[in-house]
Amino acid sequence: MAASLNRKVFCDYHEGMFASESSSKLNANIPQDRVAREAVTFHESGHAVMQYALGLGCSGITLLVTKVRRDWKELTYCSGMSASDEALDQRVRAEIEHGRLNDSVIAHGVATAAGPAAERKYYLLNGLPFRMLGATRYDRNSIDSADMKLASTGRRRFAYRRLVWRRAQLTLENETMWNAVEELAAALNNYWPTGKRLGEETGTMQGAVAQAIMRKAGVFPGFLRAFPLSIASEQYCPPR
Repeated sequence: MAASLNRKVFCDYHEGMFASESSSKLNANIPQDRVAREAVTFHESGHAVMQYALGLGCSGITLLVTKVRRDWKELTYCSGMSASDEALDQRVRAEIEHGRLNDSVIAHGVATAAGPAAERKYYLLNGLPFRMLGATRYDRNSIDSADMKLASTGRRRFAYRRLVWRRAQLTLENETMWNAVEELAAALNNYWPTGKRLGEETGTMQGAVAQAIMRKAGVFPGFLRAFPLSIASEQYCPPR
């Protein structure tokens, strides 16, 4: 699959979410643990910046380091989580459960897709292999679950995921948005736990800190309010 991967800026949902190139393509001069951590910080920053810009809030970003021992070897895994406003998130999920398509539901999907889209762009800009398969599992499940709920009420199957993935990629080409992602990712590097002991360690950037960084970079709640989400929903997800 690696030989046929699209190395251009834009790709389709399946190619973006499932891309998995060999680590042998990684430059020997770049530590793999550094790439793994930077990929996570860009992924979570993509979520956070998009959430904030679309009015979904940002209540904090958590970075996790998990160290396990297998076959007498110690293995370290890095991951993260960006939390939006909890009450708003619950309302949006209720809309999805009822199969309702509106601006909030589309915004939720775009913010979910923005994590993988930002991580992919990080790999692309730095000439690194795409290692998306494991990193996008939860995001794929969230988007695909919403897509199925919408399809159950008469929407076209897979239209939602195509829409939110394309919209996330396009929005991250906005200079202000991408600059905010870069600034937030750089700041997050100071929040990694040591990862020196077996088990799980966490480090959390509080929402107020993340919001201050995004505002300084020019992104604020409603920054993307002019996004034609309603128009897009009619164009890409028309009822059958």
